[in-house]
Amino acid sequence: MNLVKIDGREYDVLVMDIQRSFEIRQSENAGQTLAMGRREVLDPVGTYIPYTVTFKRKQGREAEFDRLWDTVITPRYDGVPVEIIYNQTTIKYDAKFVSGSQPLKRIDPITKKVYWGNLTLNIEPVQAQVIPE
Repeated sequence: MNLVKIDGREYDVLVMDIQRSFEIRQSENAGQTLAMGRREVLDPVGTYIPYTVTFKRKQGREAEFDRLWDTVITPRYDGVPVEIIYNQTTIKYDAKFVSGSQPLKRIDPITKKVYWGNLTLNIEPVQAQVIPE
């Protein structure tokens, strides 16, 4: 099973860590009423399931790791198709790459080749994956 595909592609890098979370978003109609002790008004839009994924470079695959970086930092007007592990299968959705970080590991003094550390990427869906019942 492929753990992560981005834009239909599985990059030749190592997936070191995957964390998922969820957020049940409410519309602008939700909130507290003015009456004392009244229940909160709920108006769920749906559940969004963002992921944080940490990638590591494979030895000798620096160019592939750089390609992954270049893909995720490119701003787009539409979401990017992703497929990522979910329960015992995978989930596919259009996503936006909200943020990420990657430290400089070292620069080889002889070859001048640049080695980057792990890339941690925050991936969010552009629409709810679970809608209210």
